[in-house]
Amino acid sequence: MSQKEWKKREKKRKVEDATRMDNCKRMQCWMMMKRLMVGRYAWVFKKNDLNKKIMSLRDIELKLKRLEYSKVDDFADDMRKVFSYPLGYPSKSEVHRIAREISQSFEFKWKTTKNKWILEKQNL
Repeated sequence: MSQKEWKKREKKRKVEDATRMDNCKRMQCWMMMKRLMVGRYAWVFKKNDLNKKIMSLRDIELKLKRLEYSKVDDFADDMRKVFSYPLGYPSKSEVHRIAREISQSFEFKWKTTKNKWILEKQNL
């Protein structure tokens, strides 16, 4: 294996290690989710009893409690699913506007947090 391939492989391993769900990361994910659940616009993302197939914050809460996430990216994917349903509303509706704002805020926070985890892992 060449040095270039080895460095590429090592970098990929560090990123994968940084995305594994440990207790600290689980708590940070929990806090992101909880802030949305108790926030002003929580009603947009809570369980819709009419359609059980829609991912909700309560579903994510249960998955976090049951330790069902092995990687942080699985958590982020589920959060994006929560945002996807309200984003399907007409673009001028209040529900769509709220979902877009919260989704953008989450993506910014997520990117920042994930980069922080990667840097912490590299400094170890």
